[in-house]
Amino acid sequence: MSGSDSNAPLRRRPLLAALLLLCVLSSLGHSAGSPGDLAQSVLDPEPPGCADNTLALEATGDGQSGFAGAPLPQPLTVVVTCLSKRDRNRLLVRDAMVAWEATSGGGAVEGQPRMEQTPKSDPNGYTVNWQLGDVVGTQSVIARSQGLSKVFTATGLSPKPGGGCEDNTPGTGTDFGAAYTIRGNERWPLGGSPYRVSSLQLTGGQLSIDAGVQVCATNVAVFDAARLLVQGRAELPVRIDPLTAGAAGLVISFHNNALATPPSPSEFLHTRVRRLATLQADSHALRIEDSTFSNDGTGRGQPGCGWVRLRSAVADLGPTTVLRSTFDGFGGSGGDCAQPGVLLDDFVSRGAVKSVFAARVIRSPGTGVQVIAAGTGTSHWAFENCELARNGGDGLVLLSPVRQVDNCAFSQNGGVGLRNGSPTAFAVTARSNWWGDAAGPGGPSGDGVSAGVDFTPFLTVPPSLGY
Repeated sequence: MSGSDSNAPLRRRPLLAALLLLCVLSSLGHSAGSPGDLAQSVLDPEPPGCADNTLALEATGDGQSGFAGAPLPQPLTVVVTCLSKRDRNRLLVRDAMVAWEATSGGGAVEGQPRMEQTPKSDPNGYTVNWQLGDVVGTQSVIARSQGLSKVFTATGLSPKPGGGCEDNTPGTGTDFGAAYTIRGNERWPLGGSPYRVSSLQLTGGQLSIDAGVQVCATNVAVFDAARLLVQGRAELPVRIDPLTAGAAGLVISFHNNALATPPSPSEFLHTRVRRLATLQADSHALRIEDSTFSNDGTGRGQPGCGWVRLRSAVADLGPTTVLRSTFDGFGGSGGDCAQPGVLLDDFVSRGAVKSVFAARVIRSPGTGVQVIAAGTGTSHWAFENCELARNGGDGLVLLSPVRQVDNCAFSQNGGVGLRNGSPTAFAVTARSNWWGDAAGPGGPSGDGVSAGVDFTPFLTVPPSLGY
């Protein structure tokens, strides 16, 4: 044999294997994303920490313009970052606190002149909505964190009348784009109208909409403790319309399933809602007064397939009340659309409050109003000064006993005016009502009643409902 070591290749194999393993582990630790990603090596179970003097505030939302007194179209966002000690990748600083302050112009962030946001681990950063003050001209907000600061400036514009939901005349209205989220208190004044947004979500605080405003939206969703206060006046109603003229219509829904104690009622006062596909508040009380909700032949992609569902008492914080208002054209009569125009739901066990329904329900293809309840006993719903007319099916169907049916007008319904859905289980007292004929339900033009309904005495002329 020669003088070379024949066992050298065998001795190199462990070394080669170790080098190969090191390369694989190194590639795993740096394989994810670009240098701009908020990265952390998979080899290190703990964050590597920040290199000295590398803290930074990364910001979006600066340099916008909006109408004085109205919210800006886009939120302000800051992300607190640094560079990793180990590999100089960009890291999110997870224990940062951000303080916001409106420093000029009289505006507010999340409804407050100043506020703090607690530490979070969201890579999207800290976000606030900025409502401008009434000053026309430059306004400012400052964000501070970790000894750093970022000044945001915006220009407050004088209101410019005009525009509409699909008329995006330059310089008119406030365009939020595809989505806008409200987490604190916010007000939409007339000067920023119309307000256009595809998806509006309220996850906290409250949104107050001033008289005369027009809102153009596709979906409005109110969650948990948030409240929606639509505050029109008789001479200046609030208008809520679909953002586009599509067949699906507008959806308004309220949800608070995560709360043991629901919020106080949301409000629709002197509101005109057109092309409404869905109004659903089965876990949130509403106060509806002097308002009109119309389906206009749209809903769920099918003509005349709208849906209104309201719940009476919600944990004793206030009943749902519907006064001097109109629901026009909701519901359906067959297939997937077999539903009443207005469904009134109830938890019988929740307190002794009374939910008054003093409203007009007309032109539903099927049943006008249906009452259902969970539990035993009389529901919270009381019908006063109501009108159920020109519906394709029955005017009012009761699957649960109600508190009263008084001074209402039933006429020209395709079925009976009032149906007791379970006449062997309970009786319905419906006195001093108009049944479409001076001779009562049995008259030649009268809307009849089912078994289990006491309709005497009855009115011989239509009542004056006052709306």
